[in-house]
Amino acid sequence: MLEQVKQFLVLIFTSGVIFVNYISERGLINGITLETISDKYLTLITPASYAFSGWRILSLILVIFTCFQFLPTTRDTLSKIRVLFILACLANILTIYAWHFGFFWVSLIPILVALFALAKINTKDETKQSPSGLWFEKVPMSIFFAWTSLILSLISRSLLCPLE
Repeated sequence: MLEQVKQFLVLIFTSGVIFVNYISERGLINGITLETISDKYLTLITPASYAFSGWRILSLILVIFTCFQFLPTTRDTLSKIRVLFILACLANILTIYAWHFGFFWVSLIPILVALFALAKINTKDETKQSPSGLWFEKVPMSIFFAWTSLILSLISRSLLCPLE
């Protein structure tokens, strides 16, 4: 029963992180987009406007993982990572809200939490990893980790090395 609740929470938080990224891309959080914020605080590493659409690809990958984790064969094998995945999604949502409301230094806390959770997922024991587990668990979590690392890098760079 508890695993079914966690499976459902994975669905809820995946949907939540996709929704929040969508509304942030549309400027529906505090009336600004991530691109607008990025353009306002130029650094030596300022992402091109199309880079913000990378979330669309990651969203698809997270949906694939979310569907995969509902398979009966994965109920027990993914048990250890579901809570960490939910934490990573929640932290990502908090990062976006902190960033949109100008709490740039505060946004470091949730993005570090997300990175830690995803690192724990990506370093779990894989001795019994099946081919489907590789493609539908490991690859999505590795891409989510890489994306989160990139976001942390950009946030840190914009806080520490702004171009005036």
